[in-house]
Amino acid sequence: MLERLIDTVREQADEPLFATVARQASRADSGLPRALMGLLEVPDGSRFSELERLRQAPKRQSGAELVRALKRVDDIARYGLGRVEVSKVPIRRMKTLARYGAGSKAPLPAKLLERGGQRRWWR
Repeated sequence: MLERLIDTVREQADEPLFATVARQASRADSGLPRALMGLLEVPDGSRFSELERLRQAPKRQSGAELVRALKRVDDIARYGLGRVEVSKVPIRRMKTLARYGAGSKAPLPAKLLERGGQRRWWR
């Protein structure tokens, strides 16, 4: 019960931070939040979402793998995430969010949305 209470308090404390980042993302590009949500969808005939594909780092050292890695960098750069102003987010919190994002699978944020958790972050 204490764990649930702590999670609730943390979620409430994080809401202004998530709202700030969401506003900045919308200012950078009004279609960016929708594009990021699209990364969570699994296309028909595929087992993985686009986010999973973008997260896959090269596994071998070869010319073909280098070409795939450069295409991956280009695909990520198309989102223009560098335009999102995140200077108001504490460095420690940004590292925690990055670690969470790197360690979780794409369906997890989608499930959070379905349950209503951290909804403002993704809008």
